[in-house]
Amino acid sequence: MSVVTGTVTRGLGRAAKRLESISCHLEDALGFRPYPGTLNIQLTEVFKPPTNCLFIDVSELGARKTPFRLFKARLNGYSVWVARSASQRETSDTLLGIIGDVKLRETLNVCDGDTVQLEFECRLESSCA
Repeated sequence: MSVVTGTVTRGLGRAAKRLESISCHLEDALGFRPYPGTLNIQLTEVFKPPTNCLFIDVSELGARKTPFRLFKARLNGYSVWVARSASQRETSDTLLGIIGDVKLRETLNVCDGDTVQLEFECRLESSCA
């Protein structure tokens, strides 16, 4: 299992529109309709996706305008998906957008500046590096 720690931070507010435009693709893949917005986590180090962990390539779901990967994780114990854009122009190496089925700020009772922990889920046969 791979674990990263970060700080909750305010985003730019663009995720709601993007998620809404591809929600039908995500709902089929994730098994739930994502909440229209993300919880943003600022890391102290550059994010490197753990090897051999569960992910979905959104460009393969027919949402080719917004190619990104979703990595399966648990945020403070709650099941979520970490979104990473394929375009480095659109994202910071230290900022993660977290997708859930609910408004994560309220469900997890977190505010800007709070420290949170992400645990990435691995495939059954191996451990995350």
